Amino acid sequence: MPGLGEGGLKQAIAAAAGAPLLVMSGVASAREVMACIAAGARGFLPKTMEGQVFTDAVSVVLHGGTYVPAEFVGGTNTTLPGAPPQDAGGALEIADFSPRENDLLRLVVAGASNKEIARRMTLQEVTVKFYLTRLFRRLGVKNRSQAAVVAVRLGLSGED
Repeated sequence: MPGLGEGGLKQAIAAAAGAPLLVMSGVASAREVMACIAAGARGFLPKTMEGQVFTDAVSVVLHGGTYVPAEFVGGTNTTLPGAPPQDAGGALEIADFSPRENDLLRLVVAGASNKEIARRMTLQEVTVKFYLTRLFRRLGVKNRSQAAVVAVRLGLSGED
């Protein structure tokens, strides 16, 4: 995966001609894994996976699902060894969030479900869940209601 980049991944997906594409790497951050999924990969497999888990992951993808290891979707360990560290906390402001994160927070404030957010932002639902988990951690909250309150305090409204 290192050096592949989003363009290379999209080329690989196009070359796969509809076959599900899995990305395998020994070093990746949660952000990189979810970027792969958002770009169209159907799963991410760490090189350190045990045999049976690997087989199960491939089976999930072959049956139409998407596989992302739990450590990349809301666990406390969101990077593989050797990956760069994630953002540190601190006092947050609107400028601290990407335009996509701001859009996501606006939809949370508006009361949109994960499914609605995924459809409106053209993301997979697993990607929305990942982004929400990451935002909750950054905001220091435990659920979408608390996130909405903090987002409003930061100046975000639920209006598009």
